[in-house]
Amino acid sequence: MTIKEAIDKTLPAVSEEYNVTREELMGRSRVYHLSEARFVLWKFLRDAPFGLVKISKPFGRDHTTIKHGVRRITEVMEYDRHVRERFENVKLRMNGGKND
Repeated sequence: MTIKEAIDKTLPAVSEEYNVTREELMGRSRVYHLSEARFVLWKFLRDAPFGLVKISKPFGRDHTTIKHGVRRITEVMEYDRHVRERFENVKLRMNGGKND
């Protein structure tokens, strides 16, 4: 699977869960709810597993930005049940409602 195919598979599920557009997810806004959704998207891509540089290119970001976002959302999910549940909801949406 290419990075483009992975984004095309993951982005709609994140977009639907967070009620944001593709443009907002691909954009540069640092508003928290958009950043959280973007970090979740990046975490799914990182777990796929794609390298940081490969993930960073379609978003027009530096690989260290991706690294920070993935690290941040991973830390937040450890203590924030709501964020963890949203992450799991995205996973369910990607799997067509099946819990894997």
